[in-house]
Amino acid sequence: MNRPRNNMHRRQRLWARETAVFATTILVLGVALAGCSKGVNVGSVPSPSSTSVHADIDYTIYVDDAIRLLESEFWRTTDIDWQAVREMSLSRLSEHPRSGEAYLSIDMAIEKLDDGHTRFRRPVSTSPGESSAASLTDLPMGSLLDSGSLGYLTLPGTTQLSRVATPSYPSQLADLVRGLEESGEICGWVLDLRTNEGGSLPIMAQGLSKLLAEDGETFIGYVGNEIELQWSVENGGLAINGLSLDEIATTVPPPAGTTYVVPTTLEPEVVEAALTEPAGVKSPHAPVALLVGNQTASAGEALAISFSGRQDTRTFGSRTRGLPTGVRLFQFADGGSLQVANSVPHDRNGIAYIGPIEPDERVVDLFPFDDVDEVLDEAAKWVVSLGTYESCAAVSR
Repeated sequence: MNRPRNNMHRRQRLWARETAVFATTILVLGVALAGCSKGVNVGSVPSPSSTSVHADIDYTIYVDDAIRLLESEFWRTTDIDWQAVREMSLSRLSEHPRSGEAYLSIDMAIEKLDDGHTRFRRPVSTSPGESSAASLTDLPMGSLLDSGSLGYLTLPGTTQLSRVATPSYPSQLADLVRGLEESGEICGWVLDLRTNEGGSLPIMAQGLSKLLAEDGETFIGYVGNEIELQWSVENGGLAINGLSLDEIATTVPPPAGTTYVVPTTLEPEVVEAALTEPAGVKSPHAPVALLVGNQTASAGEALAISFSGRQDTRTFGSRTRGLPTGVRLFQFADGGSLQVANSVPHDRNGIAYIGPIEPDERVVDLFPFDDVDEVLDEAAKWVVSLGTYESCAAVSR
């Protein structure tokens, strides 16, 4: 079986929770849980292009703020000599540092963490005429295999999607699932995550929630510094710690006297996307094979972990990139942003994931240099060999 030839990409997203010191926001693979009583209020997040630039920023405070955030949020904070990191970073600044000095100092601090998922991004300007449309290769695609009994979905990451195009992802995915099920009697699924470099887990998972877990079942959790989040399926949609996505509080005031902004939790377009009605999925217990590789990263790895422990589910390909940790994002006043890895994911059986994920079946992936997609072929063979698939397919033919 040959894989449709297309490429895919990424995107990311947020949410929030107050703490005593920084009124912090916990960004977990693009979604941070507001921590949480009952009221909710959906707001929007300032982007680097929309955040005003302040010429009077004190970049010594800026660097100190960044290091304090790293110290309070980093998932391995107890392993780091923060006094040494702070002294090293601040000692490299001139008396009146400019932005470039500050950025390099923050980079050096992050280098001491030895963590590929924690990073600082310089301010980025967006061209006024920049297109907000999503390319076809940025959205899910699908086809039928094995005479219409096997559904194949390519699931790119969401980081490439603009704010306007974000709602297109889950609706496209839901439409694909419905369309494939109407065109064939699907008895099993192959989900291709090999080019999924991350983005927003809820946007990717919402359209698959009926396939992902039973109602009321937890499929992934995150544990970090004073963080414990449990993701589950509730009433057919996604929930975190029992709260549906539209119940999560979104506003957190910025800490006084700091150079960064604690972002509001959910952008309206992300809320709209994540609350898209998922496809019904006629056979929610059908076998699922997941294809992974070294481009599978961040929320792409989280999506693979979300299926781990599910009955009749197996991964094929090569080891993933190794960035499965949950992250939290801070927006600085000049448009810079600090992403901090702050939590470790656990699957539904409580198994923690740190570093690259090894597939259940290692298969050398030479596609598209080889005409035959061996990873897809091996995954498809496994699905169709299962008794649950065979009995379903026999009835439908």
